[in-house]
Amino acid sequence: MAKILTTASLVTQSAPATPSAGFGTLYASGSSLFFKNSSGTNYNLSVVGSSSFTIYTSSGTYTYNTGSSIQYIKVVCVGAGGGGASGRLGAVNSARFGGGGGAGGNINVAYFSSASLTTGSYTVTVGAGGAGGGQRTGAAQLNGLAGSTGASSSFASGSTILLRGIGGTGGTGGTNAAAGGGTNTTPTSPTVPNPYPPFYYSGVNGGAGSNSNGNNAAGAFSGTRFLAGGGGGGGITTTNISGSGGSGSAVYQYTTLIQSGSPGLPQTPRNGDNGANVFDMVNFVSYYTGSNLTTGVLVGTGGHGGAGGNPSGTGGSGSRAAGGGGGGSSTVNFTASVAGPGGDGFVIIFEYY
Repeated sequence: MAKILTTASLVTQSAPATPSAGFGTLYASGSSLFFKNSSGTNYNLSVVGSSSFTIYTSSGTYTYNTGSSIQYIKVVCVGAGGGGASGRLGAVNSARFGGGGGAGGNINVAYFSSASLTTGSYTVTVGAGGAGGGQRTGAAQLNGLAGSTGASSSFASGSTILLRGIGGTGGTGGTNAAAGGGTNTTPTSPTVPNPYPPFYYSGVNGGAGSNSNGNNAAGAFSGTRFLAGGGGGGGITTTNISGSGGSGSAVYQYTTLIQSGSPGLPQTPRNGDNGANVFDMVNFVSYYTGSNLTTGVLVGTGGHGGAGGNPSGTGGSGSRAAGGGGGGSSTVNFTASVAGPGGDGFVIIFEYY
């Protein structure tokens, strides 16, 4: 008759020798219970099935150390948002385009098994948001200044990048004919390591500037695009009528479309509102088994475009990893105001034991 062991006392020890094929060893070490199989792998039975996560949300470089009990990790690298562009400073009775909005950053996700985590120490880089285009002022006619591209976020072993989320490009400065929004593209090898396992999302393109009302950025979480783009800056027509800024991307949380703030208006307020962080990223990237889990890593809407005028409105800042809004255009001897910066990227590492 089989007997069930209900109580066992084990003396704590260091890891034992690897058992023979077909056998395993149960042992205690410290306050944890371990099992060592015939391949030499040690499993911490005290934490098997549990999970944790580490987040990096401020731009800079960090060191991530893997624990001895980790079975695999899921790394989420998110590039920073691109900055919006400033609008044109032009003559009366000429077309004056507002600057384009910046694009949102890319999301790139991959799993790494314990067998592949051989170095124990890895470098995490969080990209800074792209700067918005500077103001234009004075008596000369000047095109707007482009927004800067958001920096990439990455997970690396030494000099080898294992995973990267590209930053969104900045908007194009306003001219007398056009002002394109920043763009973001599908990640492809070899410029973006591990582009598809298990999924990626590109940032939403920024809205184009206009010599009338600035163009809205598309809604976020649209097809294979997720993080918000900035709205385009408003312009001024050849008949000297000022236009409103364009809206930054709204975002879907499941089936609910969320928008925050408003673009600038030709009268007041001329400035575009900043984007807002509105929901936790864990709802999108994790199949976490905990209840009501939050990471505190919130993402949200794009910066809104500033209105055209004398002076023009500024573009709003993008929320985390989102594009900044374009600045509005203006007339010589006034000021075409600055555009909004993109939001910093981030990295999340989920650890499974």
